[in-house]
Amino acid sequence: MGAISRVFKGATKAVKKVTKGVTKAAKKIGKGIAKIGKSVWNGVKKLGGKAFEMYGKISGKLGPIGMIGLSMAMPCLMPGFTGTAGGLWTKFGAKMGVQATAGQNSVNQANAMNAFNLSNQGLSFLWQEMRDAAKWEYEAAQNSEDRASVLAQAALGNEAASDAVKSNNLKTLGQWALDIWKNI
Repeated sequence: MGAISRVFKGATKAVKKVTKGVTKAAKKIGKGIAKIGKSVWNGVKKLGGKAFEMYGKISGKLGPIGMIGLSMAMPCLMPGFTGTAGGLWTKFGAKMGVQATAGQNSVNQANAMNAFNLSNQGLSFLWQEMRDAAKWEYEAAQNSEDRASVLAQAALGNEAASDAVKSNNLKTLGQWALDIWKNI
């Protein structure tokens, strides 16, 4: 046996040992995954079986007419169920958010007063000035929207009046044509 054959044989044995260990580890991991998957599937099967069992009981008691009625009513009833279940946590989170915001606003107000050396009265004047500016902006925007609305209504009214004049002219022409036809 030559030197190259011995080296190749030794390398082959080393590769077999490594692959044997990797294969063994992969089998253990695969068995673990299969075991977890089986337990999850059994849980899903158990839960699904109970759901189908309950559905069977309900549909057996209601009958075909009751199931048709339930299918028609369910789109209206579903928001109530979801609002009840999800609403509790949603409202809790919203209330906690309001409390946190109120606390942060109070801290921000104190920081602003300290930063600009304002008294409570000075801060009140500043807030009133901001409210007045916001009100003026809002009313100016509303006034321009109102003017645009009035112009659109006037244009529609003029169009209707124009259509009425055209209609009267067509009626007059039609009557005139009928009068000529009668005289022939």
